Amino acid sequence: MFHPGDSFTVPHGLTVPTVLVPLHAPWSKMSEVIDFIIATRATNVYQIHDALLSDIGFGIVEKQVAKFSEMYGTEYRHLEPRESVEV
Repeated sequence: MFHPGDSFTVPHGLTVPTVLVPLHAPWSKMSEVIDFIIATRATNVYQIHDALLSDIGFGIVEKQVAKFSEMYGTEYRHLEPRESVEV
Protein backbone atom coordinates (compact mmCIF):
# COMPACT_ATOMS: atom_id res chain seq x y z
CA MET A 1 0.00 0.00 0.00
CA PHE A 2 1.19 3.52 -0.79
CA HIS A 3 0.22 6.57 1.29
CA PRO A 4 1.39 9.74 -0.52
CA GLY A 5 0.84 12.14 2.36
CA ASP A 6 -0.13 15.61 1.15
CA SER A 7 1.22 15.19 -2.37
CA PHE A 8 0.64 13.68 -5.77
CA THR A 9 4.22 12.48 -6.09
CA VAL A 10 4.46 8.99 -7.55
CA PRO A 11 7.81 7.34 -6.76
CA HIS A 12 9.66 6.03 -9.81
CA GLY A 13 8.95 2.35 -10.30
CA LEU A 14 6.01 2.27 -7.88
CA THR A 15 4.28 -1.10 -8.09
CA VAL A 16 1.72 -1.50 -5.35
CA PRO A 17 -1.84 -2.77 -5.70
CA THR A 18 -3.42 -0.27 -3.30
CA VAL A 19 -3.03 3.52 -3.12
CA LEU A 20 -4.59 6.10 -0.83
CA VAL A 21 -5.56 9.16 -2.85
CA PRO A 22 -5.77 12.71 -1.46
CA LEU A 23 -9.30 13.27 -2.77
CA HIS A 24 -9.67 16.94 -1.92
CA ALA A 25 -7.56 19.74 -0.55
CA PRO A 26 -7.32 23.51 -0.94
CA TRP A 27 -4.11 22.94 -2.93
CA SER A 28 -5.51 20.44 -5.44
CA LYS A 29 -7.93 20.16 -8.32
CA MET A 30 -9.92 17.17 -9.56
CA SER A 31 -7.81 16.68 -12.70
CA GLU A 32 -4.69 16.30 -10.53
CA VAL A 33 -6.43 13.66 -8.42
CA ILE A 34 -7.36 11.71 -11.55
CA ASP A 35 -3.85 12.08 -13.04
CA PHE A 36 -2.36 10.81 -9.77
CA ILE A 37 -4.59 7.73 -9.78
CA ILE A 38 -3.72 6.95 -13.41
CA ALA A 39 0.01 7.44 -12.75
CA THR A 40 0.06 4.97 -9.86
CA ARG A 41 -1.36 2.14 -11.99
CA ALA A 42 -2.82 0.69 -8.78
CA THR A 43 -5.60 -1.88 -8.78
CA ASN A 44 -7.45 -0.28 -5.86
CA VAL A 45 -7.64 3.26 -4.54
CA TYR A 46 -9.27 4.64 -1.41
CA GLN A 47 -9.77 8.26 -0.44
CA ILE A 48 -7.93 10.27 2.20
CA HIS A 49 -7.97 14.05 2.84
CA ASP A 50 -11.69 14.44 2.19
CA ALA A 51 -12.98 16.23 5.30
CA LEU A 52 -13.73 19.48 3.44
CA LEU A 53 -16.19 17.81 1.04
CA SER A 54 -19.94 17.97 1.59
CA ASP A 55 -22.25 15.15 0.50
CA ILE A 56 -22.81 17.01 -2.78
CA GLY A 57 -19.06 17.50 -3.21
CA PHE A 58 -18.40 13.80 -2.67
CA GLY A 59 -20.97 12.97 -5.33
CA ILE A 60 -19.39 15.22 -7.92
CA VAL A 61 -15.75 14.34 -7.26
CA GLU A 62 -16.20 10.62 -6.70
CA LYS A 63 -18.34 10.16 -9.82
CA GLN A 64 -15.51 11.52 -11.98
CA VAL A 65 -12.75 9.77 -10.06
CA ALA A 66 -14.54 6.41 -10.31
CA LYS A 67 -15.29 6.89 -14.02
CA PHE A 68 -11.70 7.69 -15.00
CA SER A 69 -10.21 5.11 -12.62
CA GLU A 70 -12.28 2.38 -14.23
CA MET A 71 -11.05 3.40 -17.69
CA TYR A 72 -7.51 2.54 -16.53
CA GLY A 73 -8.33 -0.69 -14.71
CA THR A 74 -8.42 0.82 -11.23
CA GLU A 75 -11.27 0.38 -8.78
CA TYR A 76 -12.09 3.43 -6.68
CA ARG A 77 -13.94 2.64 -3.49
CA HIS A 78 -15.25 5.15 -0.96
CA LEU A 79 -14.64 4.28 2.67
CA GLU A 80 -16.89 5.68 5.37
CA PRO A 81 -15.31 7.00 8.59
CA ARG A 82 -14.11 4.10 10.74
CA GLU A 83 -14.70 1.60 7.90
CA SER A 84 -11.78 -0.67 7.17
CA VAL A 85 -10.63 -3.02 4.44
CA GLU A 86 -8.05 -5.74 4.42
CA VAL A 87 -5.19 -5.12 1.99
